[in-house]
Amino acid sequence: MKKTGLVLAIFILFILSVIGNIALAAGNPSSENYFGFMATASNGSAVITWTTDDVNTAHFVVEHSVDGTTFVGVCEIAADKGSINYSYIHAAAKFNAVNYYRLKQVNTNGVAVYSHVRVVRFDDGNTTEIKATEIIRDVLEITILKADVNVKVTGIGGKMILKKKLHPGKYKFNTAAWDSGAYQLSVYRKGKLVDKKQVLKF
Repeated sequence: MKKTGLVLAIFILFILSVIGNIALAAGNPSSENYFGFMATASNGSAVITWTTDDVNTAHFVVEHSVDGTTFVGVCEIAADKGSINYSYIHAAAKFNAVNYYRLKQVNTNGVAVYSHVRVVRFDDGNTTEIKATEIIRDVLEITILKADVNVKVTGIGGKMILKKKLHPGKYKFNTAAWDSGAYQLSVYRKGKLVDKKQVLKF
């Protein structure tokens, strides 16, 4: 009789554990639950917009940076269960600097995920920022500063290695599968070549 009671107790604990894990998984936000996160320049301010269909979100935090590394929250917006479209105007964006933005999505249980980084600038500066002419630790880092940009990377003999249409933002490409050597990085905007650099991988 005692053995039967012990087995029943273990079974109940197992069921409760499974239910708890399912509830936790259902309550965790995923980076796929929000999409269309964009940051654009308008009348001296940065206009931030995004869309989400995650009903478990508690609030959002718009974060800003001027170096692409250290981010500070500039606005917190409570999730509205009756709406999927959100926007925020950052009037304190830096006019003479590159402004980086990301979205922090916080769930009702405190778990948070982050969006991709978007970039806003107000002058007519460069289309891209190439962090280095050498590929370090198998990562090629590119910052796109303007819209309608296509990036191509070619190898020896003009072989196409990478071709991407990118929005303004900060990108890191894994080059672990690339052979050592010199690569040509070409940047096109509105169909015209606007930048070309050679990058080396040792």
